[in-house]
Amino acid sequence: MNIYLNFSGNAKEALDFYGQVFHSKGREITHYGDAPAEEGQEIPENVKNMIMHSVIEIDGMDVSLADYPKEMGDNIEIGNNISLVLNPDDVDDAKRIFTSLKDGGKVKLDLQETFWADAYGQLVDKFGVSWMINVQKQEQFGE
Repeated sequence: MNIYLNFSGNAKEALDFYGQVFHSKGREITHYGDAPAEEGQEIPENVKNMIMHSVIEIDGMDVSLADYPKEMGDNIEIGNNISLVLNPDDVDDAKRIFTSLKDGGKVKLDLQETFWADAYGQLVDKFGVSWMINVQKQEQFGE
């Protein structure tokens, strides 16, 4: 499990700030403009340089950071700006976990295949905790 920090357009500034504080350099930086085009979804020009995903090491732990721009339907505020990310080994386990956590909660993005994951979904459980379930594509990372 790891932590995901969500920002509304200033993830690069936060990445630089935390990098200075913790003497760490951001890595795995992907911008929205780097992502393959999804059918029917146009990425606004002012969003293309925002960070879609990045990682920084803080005290030996990987922490992910990303922008969740309002132009793409997201509204980041105190309370929904941190998510816990689970990385199950397989899709069946991801489905079990996702189904259990969504009981009484709210699905933000149904569990589905993406360009980076065999299964990825987002939800807020019945206690208000934000979760991301992510089964990385093995071939993408040479495993």
